[in-house]
Amino acid sequence: MARAAEALTIPMTVYVDDLAATGATAKGTTSRMAKFQDWAENVCGVQFKRIKDKSASQVQLFLGLWWDSFTGTRTLEERKLIQYMDMLLEFSVRKTLTLLERQQAAGRLRRAIMSMPPGASCLLANIFALMLGLTVAWQKRRTTRKERQDYRYFYDILSLNLGRGYFRTDHFKEGPTVYSDASRSKKYTGGGWCSSAGPYDWWRYGTAAAKKPIDFLEGDTVVHCIESQGPSWRQRWIPFGVDNQSFEKSAEKSWSRAERLNLLLKRLFVLQIKFDCLIRFFWLASEDNSMADPLSRENGLDAFLVEVQRRAFVVPPAVLQGMPDAGRVRTLDMSAPFSAADMAAIAALSRTRVDMAELSRQLPAIVCIQSRTRGWLVRYPLRACRLARANTCAIREQEHDDGFEPFRMCTYGPLARAYLRNLAFVPEKIPEKIPSKTPESIAARGGHKTVRRGRRGSGLKAAVFASMLGGGMAMPARDGYSAQQASVPYPRAILYDGLPAQYLPLMDELMGNRLAVKSMEKVVIAFEKYWKPLTVEFGWPEIIQTDDPERAGKLATFVLRMLENKKLVADSIQTYVWGLRWKMKLEHQADPVFGVMHWHDFMVSVRVRAHVPHEPRRALPMRLILAMLATVDMDVFWEVQFAFFLIILLGTFSRSECPCPKTFTGKDRWDPDKHWMVRDIAIQLVAGAYVLAIRFKAIKQDRRIERPEARGDHRLEAARGGAVKGGNDFSYIGDAPGHELSPFKWYAALMRFYTGPRAGDSPFFMAKDRTRPYTYSAAQKDLKVMLARVSPDDTDFGYHGVRVEGWNRASADNADLAEAHGGWKPGNASRYSRFNLGDVFNIFPKMVQAPEPVVPVVACWATAPPEGT
Repeated sequence: MARAAEALTIPMTVYVDDLAATGATAKGTTSRMAKFQDWAENVCGVQFKRIKDKSASQVQLFLGLWWDSFTGTRTLEERKLIQYMDMLLEFSVRKTLTLLERQQAAGRLRRAIMSMPPGASCLLANIFALMLGLTVAWQKRRTTRKERQDYRYFYDILSLNLGRGYFRTDHFKEGPTVYSDASRSKKYTGGGWCSSAGPYDWWRYGTAAAKKPIDFLEGDTVVHCIESQGPSWRQRWIPFGVDNQSFEKSAEKSWSRAERLNLLLKRLFVLQIKFDCLIRFFWLASEDNSMADPLSRENGLDAFLVEVQRRAFVVPPAVLQGMPDAGRVRTLDMSAPFSAADMAAIAALSRTRVDMAELSRQLPAIVCIQSRTRGWLVRYPLRACRLARANTCAIREQEHDDGFEPFRMCTYGPLARAYLRNLAFVPEKIPEKIPSKTPESIAARGGHKTVRRGRRGSGLKAAVFASMLGGGMAMPARDGYSAQQASVPYPRAILYDGLPAQYLPLMDELMGNRLAVKSMEKVVIAFEKYWKPLTVEFGWPEIIQTDDPERAGKLATFVLRMLENKKLVADSIQTYVWGLRWKMKLEHQADPVFGVMHWHDFMVSVRVRAHVPHEPRRALPMRLILAMLATVDMDVFWEVQFAFFLIILLGTFSRSECPCPKTFTGKDRWDPDKHWMVRDIAIQLVAGAYVLAIRFKAIKQDRRIERPEARGDHRLEAARGGAVKGGNDFSYIGDAPGHELSPFKWYAALMRFYTGPRAGDSPFFMAKDRTRPYTYSAAQKDLKVMLARVSPDDTDFGYHGVRVEGWNRASADNADLAEAHGGWKPGNASRYSRFNLGDVFNIFPKMVQAPEPVVPVVACWATAPPEGT
């Protein structure tokens, strides 16, 4: 539709809701994409999330791959590469895998295959074959030796090419055309091939090999041809005719259900990498294969030579020449297709790692500077000739403007700054949620960071992609939108009207379970403490009936009475209004607010009157933390546990409700879905480094554990078995060896108090009796005792101050990374999806480093010497 209306005139790739446009220039590609978006919004009503648009660039991130238009390569993101390699290494030694794990492996490896040469799909055949018959995610099946070999080989390939492969092959030149054929009969079984470059070969299969199916023999002929001619095919694509549709179709899609053909396809994949060539198969009918067909039959050499001369198959100046050992008896090697020699040859072609994010920032500046330089080099000879013929001052001044003066060109300013100062060329949105409002943190969240572009400079950058995320949701009205406003014009219907009596208990149960325990407490307080006294005073019934004509005045009185209470702020008033509304819904009545005119405006005015600025939390200074840890007795259990407890909160920015419950019994007792267990805190090997991993489950902003990574089924971050153990939302703390706050040191000190292994589902932090869980009140008491030891005047600090101190120190170095580390992340991305794990592991060591000492500078002035000296 857009192309018919000429609103879209450039190629565009659409993958679900991700769109990528391809063009010749950055300015043209970006403007055409903006034109298409405007047309889609005005004509079709489809809105785009323009805040996520990316300006056209030669190196662009799209669908988890970095696309480089200069080299024609696409590269896996570093975090995905590390994650995939960890998974492959683990699966290569696993004895069993579930259906979910195999599905995740297939999805991830399908993306990794996009960074490999054609033919890599054959490595997925065993995975899909072993999924057959499994219907539910947790069903397990033993891994086979061949499947484990495929995982290991996939790991080796990724470690060598670092997830980087070609997405276009126009730099490959066309090579010679090759025909091949094989025949099988009781009397004679053989094969042969011929090339337009001159070489040809033929052989007879041995007794065991002759028993193989004809499709396997056809594929073996192809493999032998590439093994012998591959060294002369580097950087070429080879048209290869195959006289067997079974093998040819399998080679085109790179995998087969038949294990015998998969063995050959794996060998072809290895050979294409080894010889840096591409094989493009096509089917060759038997009547058209008049040259290779005689080579596969007994005594067919003479017929082959006659046919080659007749069809002039060999391209001059090449000469027809048989291989030295033509006519031999060939035996088959059915072992694994990846020999040590092959892996050594592939390892010699391994690439060095390229930081694609850094390259995407530097490349536009480099391209622009090169373009200006080439332009100057072209103009310089012309300028010299013109100056030789003209000697007037006016002409000399005019020619002076054509010289190479980079700092006077408007293009060089923004592009050179981006190259030298390491700034991105695309807007980046910084999330607003942070735990404190210190001046440093306020300065660190300055909305959108952009680099100003010159109008002339943008026209000089060659572009490949403008990547956008589309959305179909309409934007809300400018003056706000609420369900209450939308309810006014519509007739009311209640769930309980017309409901059969047999379903009434189930409906009550569902509605009652809608609210969490804390939310239900707010409902009870609003009804018992603030609404009931009001009904007694004015003689109203406690339940507001549906369509009560006086409900607007009653609700307004309820709000105004709370407004008179100076202790209640705007947020509390709004919460209790919400609680009263829910109480009425639980009593089978309609929401009393629905249908009340001007209620939204009234509540906005109440918020203005009752608003109280929030005071930022006080940070617990690092000097007090170090002082408390210096007084810890290493032989006292509760003191060592307190030290490790403090370091965990400091390093993860966690709230105190994650480590420990409020009480031993009751509704606030220890909850395995929320509080930390022994298996939730451990030293793990992640991305080649040992770190302290802490698993987060139910948190304040996600009490129902709806985060995909916390459930253990995130499409990118799910570790094996994570759903059973409590999810995979880990926060990583790197060690600071030799420092007083070393997490590894205090973890080892705490573990010394336990004589043997602990149950994985038991509480990690224990009370002093080591039988009950550590409670918040006990932790707060320990903090007061430790603070009194070092500074009796500073005993009013709480554990939230530890969290604020950790945030302030981490955000001073990298605010974006600190927000991800603390769990304040946008959308449904995983915790560290946008960052290098090496930088994550360095957060804590940088936090605890002492700042550089400030050396005072004393200004001295020479004074006049005393008189008489």
